[in-house]
Amino acid sequence: MRCDEEAWPIRKKDNYTEEILQQRYKRLRTLWRNARPRLTAEGLPETPNEIEARLVERKEKLGKESRQATRRRNVRILSSAWISLLKSYLPRNIVAGK
Repeated sequence: MRCDEEAWPIRKKDNYTEEILQQRYKRLRTLWRNARPRLTAEGLPETPNEIEARLVERKEKLGKESRQATRRRNVRILSSAWISLLKSYLPRNIVAGK
């Protein structure tokens, strides 16, 4: 294995390194494709400033969606935890609705 030949501090299989590189290049390809100029409404290619504005707007939109999803998930988890906690403190006849 390559890690033995080069005396790596951590032993990894060769296909692990290859898989990491493939994933990195796949992300790089996606980034490159998104950063290519698109045609504007007038049929002209975007200027570098327009490309940058589009990419920044997309990144902010994805960040906002991610934060909202995380918040919803955390609120849902906390809500269920609080409900469980309240049920453990309330008498059984109140929890059952009797």
